[in-house]
This record gives sequence, C-alpha cells and structure tokens, in this order.
Amino acid sequence: LLYRLKDAYESVPEEVKNLTLVGLAKNLAAAINATAVTLLRSGAKLEFADARDIPQGFEKFGGVLNASKDVVIVFDSAKSLARFLQQARGAAGNKD
Repeated sequence: LLYRLKDAYESVPEEVKNLTLVGLAKNLAAAINATAVTLLRSGAKLEFADARDIPQGFEKFGGVLNASKDVVIVFDSAKSLARFLQQARGAAGNKD
C-alpha cells in the first residue's frame, strides 16, 4: 500500500505511514490470536488472553514476556513487532 501511495503522490506523510503500520499490526496480531496491540513512541506491546497462545520466537525480535498481571510481550519498536508478527503469521499458516 505504501509503495502505491508513494508512486501516486511521490511522498507519503509520516502519519499515513504510522496508520498503515497500525492496520498491518492489528491484522497480523488477530491472525495469531493476540487480544490487543499497542504501538508507542518507545516501543510496542502485544497482549494475549492465554500464555499458550504466544507463538515462539518473539525473543529473536527483541520481545520480552511480561506475565505479572496480563500476558504481554513488549518490543523495543513497532518495526520489531511487525517483523515478529509477519514471522509468526507465516509459521501459523504452515501449521494448517
């Protein structure tokens, strides 16, 4: 989508890039049974209702599991979260 926008309009505003990232993250997170995605300037969080739903490999993308209250994986950036979600969705698709 961003490539199409860039081709059509030459430059894509940062706000549009961020909105696209939010949509991508939410779609990919839903595909792996995450209950919530939070994107922040300082990083990103991925929440699950049950720790058994967490795909393996999040550590490779800088994810840190925090299960003190809720089951949450914290990433140092939205890009790290997006890369993990793409990998996890691909792995989930291979199980079917």
